[in-house]
Parts: sequence; structure tokens; C-alpha cells
Amino acid sequence: MQDVEHIFKHPEEDYKITFNPLKDYMDIGSEFISVMKNLPKEDVKSKIKEYVKETKQFKNPDVYFYERDIDGNRSKQVTKLTDYISYVTEENKIIAPSFTVYFNTDEKQSLHSNFIEVNTKKRSLHKKEAFKQKMDKNFEMFNYHNTLQKSMKIFNNSLSGAYASAGTVLNNPSAHYTLTSVTRSLSGIGNTLSESVIAGNKHFKDPDTTLNHIITIANDVDKVKVKNVILKYKINIPTPQEAMDAILKSSTKYWRDLEKEMVIYNYLKKIDGLTRAYIVYHNDLYHLRKYNDSFVRKIISSMVNYKLVDISEEDADDALNSINEWIYNFAMHILSERLKGVKKSDFTLQDKQHLISIAVNLTDKFNLYEDLFKVFFITNIFPVSIGTVKNLVRETIVLSDTDSTCASYDEWVHWYYGEYNFSPESIAVTAAVMTIMTQAVDHYIKLFGTNMNITYAATQNLEMKNEFFWKVFVNTNVSKHYFADVFIQEGNIYDVDKFKSLEKKGVHLIAPNAYQPIRDIAEELMVTSMETIYSGGKIDFTSYIDKVLAAEDLILDKLKEASPDVLKLEKIKEAKSYKLEPNASPYMHHMLWEDVFEDDYGKAPDPTYMAIKIPTTINTKADMREFVDNIPNESMRIKFDKFLTEKKRETIKTFRFPLILLYNNGIPEEIVPIIDKKKVVLDNCRVLYIVLESLGFYIKEGMTLSEMIG
Repeated sequence: MQDVEHIFKHPEEDYKITFNPLKDYMDIGSEFISVMKNLPKEDVKSKIKEYVKETKQFKNPDVYFYERDIDGNRSKQVTKLTDYISYVTEENKIIAPSFTVYFNTDEKQSLHSNFIEVNTKKRSLHKKEAFKQKMDKNFEMFNYHNTLQKSMKIFNNSLSGAYASAGTVLNNPSAHYTLTSVTRSLSGIGNTLSESVIAGNKHFKDPDTTLNHIITIANDVDKVKVKNVILKYKINIPTPQEAMDAILKSSTKYWRDLEKEMVIYNYLKKIDGLTRAYIVYHNDLYHLRKYNDSFVRKIISSMVNYKLVDISEEDADDALNSINEWIYNFAMHILSERLKGVKKSDFTLQDKQHLISIAVNLTDKFNLYEDLFKVFFITNIFPVSIGTVKNLVRETIVLSDTDSTCASYDEWVHWYYGEYNFSPESIAVTAAVMTIMTQAVDHYIKLFGTNMNITYAATQNLEMKNEFFWKVFVNTNVSKHYFADVFIQEGNIYDVDKFKSLEKKGVHLIAPNAYQPIRDIAEELMVTSMETIYSGGKIDFTSYIDKVLAAEDLILDKLKEASPDVLKLEKIKEAKSYKLEPNASPYMHHMLWEDVFEDDYGKAPDPTYMAIKIPTTINTKADMREFVDNIPNESMRIKFDKFLTEKKRETIKTFRFPLILLYNNGIPEEIVPIIDKKKVVLDNCRVLYIVLESLGFYIKEGMTLSEMIG
């Protein structure tokens, strides 16, 4: 099988630091002026240099920093910005996006990097074992290894928190800032490139950014290579208006200025067609498709359709093991229906034949179109405005975190088939676009790493590969909360119970503070909503609303039964564990039970113990007085009155009573009438409201569903 690693990469020697803002300023300025004024570029560059030197308008600010020598001693230094940058390359240092400079690994190795490396390897082993156990439907062992791989991740992530904490010996604020700046840069590359490749959506946040990015791309063009690709594949050269339309698709999301738009349009008219094509198709499969529909359709069709090749049992295993990782992942998406739930060790000869045939075909096709990918998607120019990606108006990114990005390919399915569907063929189409995008991301991450002056070998540790394929992804209105169905994970195609494939993120979805039957209803709504979507049906909101109303009634019924099942838990600790005196701390509730409730409902255990939190409708001193005066049990009423007087308490808005006693005897009947039933319903049903809102049915803040709809 042919090699494919070179297709989406520059030669290794071309990955090197090129960070030089002064040179870039000269290049970009001379490119623009030479085009607009029809002057030789080198003459313009000379005039710019003279102008900058004479007017002294180019600011080279002072940079103040602490320099640490090889022995760890620090001293405060000051230098010019350009000298600071030059120092990095001359002394072979590493420079982070935060501009902190580090020793290179060949000069001094960090102990922490060794710690991370060990944990990363351990995590990889546990992840692979978790995949295996899930494929075997051994969910107990899956949970075991999945928990361990998450623990390894937490161990590594804990370093960042330690760096930011003044209370640890690892405190190093600049290291925390470095980690954050690197991971956010990677996420920014993933987000902005995904939007650009999949949706033709660039972060053209203002006129200057837009024009600068266009000129930067034009300055990078290799016209010979672009011409060869254009002629070879008969690619359409966009007209100035088509190029302007492609730019306006993104820029109008952020700004409108007819005068500055005209400057851009005039520039597009003055440049040659090859440069214009390079600008429009640069990291942009969407616009390549828009202006070359049949050609892009041909590329994707040639990848997802294949012919079987003959292979013997003896040769099959060797061929299977030689398949490149990302080709294998793509092939598994194409075979998602055939190999659903089938472990690699259980592949039949026919399974292997199909997989190898697809891999051979994909390898051939990617090699065939290598020049196309290299020219338009593996360039020297990063996606625009990575540093302000949080303000990007998204069209395809559905989720982004510190070190990840998740995109939707549904629009490509609609383009290819004329409708939305979840067929195995549509999964193959999305995999084709996804593979092109993720391989391009890998290139730009390596470009990013080497511009930090990290060695090319070390950049192999920086990657954003395709990990999950979800048929349906549902975002919620609560930050970092979503649910989805895990169909494929790193080449493993799951065929498990629908509830076992449910992926939930966010504390309110994963571990809602709710009665267990409410959690079950929430999971049922999540699963059935996704099943309805990918089966082509329509969600019956009436049935969903009925289930939530029934859930609210269930909570109220449990309260009528004086059941503590629907209430929250909290610890009552020893008095000395609290900073406040006993009368003002949660320990007061232990004394309240001993003094007022013990004779009627049993002796409380010694602290520390779990307690049930009972919210009440008591808000004022008058409410408290009315409650105590109306306690039917005269002995308890007298004890309660005495307790309030001795402890100098005017109100008790929430009671905390021993869990073990309430589960045996129920909530004290004296308390039941004043329980804040609405708050208990809202607390328990919040997870249900989140699910309803994610599907488009919004509940007014502070209201139960039954209140809202009467």
C-alpha cells in the first residue's frame, strides 16, 4: 500500500520558525501597494523601508522580562521586541504564544514533561482497553478502564491548576499561562479551520483583518503550482465578483463599510486570476465546491465508492496491519453498517477484504489529488483571527472546549443527497470531508509548533485527531452541557444498548441532583429525541410535556408521602469543623434535632453524618412565629420556642435532619406543611427542563411546567 503521510504535510525541513513581524509587515505592505499602484514590488518595499526609517513610525516597544539561567537564578531584563524575538532563534529557545521563553529540551529537560509523558502513555493503554471492553459489552470493565483513563487525564491537567495556585510548591503563573495559551491556540486553529474548510466561513472580524488576510494569502501564492492544479482539474477561476461574494459571506457577519469593501473589491479586480483562485479556495472546500460542484462531487464519490480486490487469508492480516491510522478510521466510517459491533479480532475474511479494498482505494485517491490538497489546504498561512476565536460567528462548530472542536457536516450530506439522512453512505460522505479537514488541522498544528521553535519530532505530541462520530448532537442552553449518541470512537463502531451509547457532558446532565426516576425520564427523553431525529420522524412535544408534568406530579406525591427521596443531601460535621460558632453553623441543626425532635423521632447519630435538606416557605420572623405557634404537638412547640430563644434564632429557612432517621420514619409531620414544594420540584426537574429547552420548548425562569401551562 502506498504511503499517505506526505500528502497533507510539507517536507520535514520546511517546518521551521518563520516568526518575523517586521519582515511580514514589509512583505504585505509592498504586495498591496504594488498591485494597487501597478509598481514593481521590490521598488515598493525599498520605499516602505525608507519611509519607516525617516518617519520613525514603526514602534519597537520595550519588553520587560525575567531571565532565568541554567541554574535557575532569575534577573530582570529589558530589550526591544525584535531583539527578544531574534534571541529565540539565535539561542534556540522555545517561545510560547504567551511570549514566555523556555529552554529547549536538548538543553534542559523538564521533570514535569516526563511526568506527563508517563501518564499519557498509561492513559492511552486504558483508553484502548476501555474501547475493547465496550465492544465486548462488558460495561463493568469499560467503566473501570474509562475511569482510569480519565484519572490519568486529571493527573496531567492538575499541573495547570497547581501552576496557578499560590499555595503549592509548583506555583508558576507563567507556566499556567503557557499551557492555557498553547491549548487555546490549538483549539483556535481547529475551530477556525473547521469553519473555513467545511462552511467557507472566515473570522473576518473587521475591515483591516479582512484585507490583511487576503493580501497575506496573495503574497504566499505559488502561481506555477496553482496554474498546474487549475489546468489539470479544470478548476473554475473565480471572477472578482465571485471572490468578493466569498469574502462577504463571512465579513458581513461582523461589519459593513461600502468604502472599505470597495478597496477589497478593487484589489480583487487588479490581481490575476490564479492569485484570486488561491485566495478563494485557500482552506475552503466549501467554495471549491460552490464554484466546482461536479469536480468536488467526483472527488468525494471516488473516495466513498470502491471495488473489491482479491486477497488471500495469508496476506489479509499483514495488509490490514499496514493501513495508516487515519485511512483506517475513514474506512471504518464507510463500513459503519457492516462492521457495527464487530471487533477487529473477529473480522471475517470478507470483512478484511472490504476494509483493505477501501484502504487501497483511499490511498490511491489521496495520492491522486495530493497536488490539489497541497496547493489549497497545506499552506504557510494560518486561518484568520485565531486569537479572538471566541467571537467567531459559527456555522458548523457545535462544541468547542479547551483542547477540542466538534463540527457538524449535515450541510454536506444535504448537498450530496438533496436531503438530510443518516444512511451509511451519508456517514461516508461526512467522513470524506472530515478527513480532509482533520489532516489539514494536523499540518497547521505542526506549523504552529515549529513556529514556537519546537522540534518537528516534538510536534507529534500536538494533535487533534477525529475521536468521536455522533449521528446526532444536541447542545443545551447551559454552558458545556450537551448530549449525543456515540456511534464511532477512534475506529470502534459500537452496537450497544441505546442508553449505553448516550454521551452526556455537564454536571446537570451527568449527575443531576434529582430523584432517580427523574434521571431515568431525562435519559429516556434524550435517547428518544435522538432516535426520532435520525429515523426521520418528528418530535411529539405533547408526549414530552406529558412526561415532564407527570414527573412534577411524582415529586409532589413523594412529598405528600413525607418521603425524603426527592430532597438534597448535606453533611453535618462536628462543631469544631466549622469556622462559625455552633449556633450560626450547620451544626445548629444537630442541636435542633436533639433539643426538639429527638423524643418523637429518635436519637441522631454522632456527627459527621449525612443529612436531608428540607427547604421551607419560611422567609420572615413572622413566618417562623406562625409555624411554631401552629405545631399541634404541645411539647414540641414548647421545646421549639425555647430553642429559638436560647439560640437567638429568628428564622430557620432550611432544615437539615439525619438521613438515616428520615429514611426510617419519613419527614417529621410537623415540617411537611411548610416544605417549599415548588423549589423541590424545580430542583428535581431542572434536568428535564434543560432537555426540553434543548429541543426548543422554553420554560419561564422560576416556574414549573405545570404553572406555566396552567
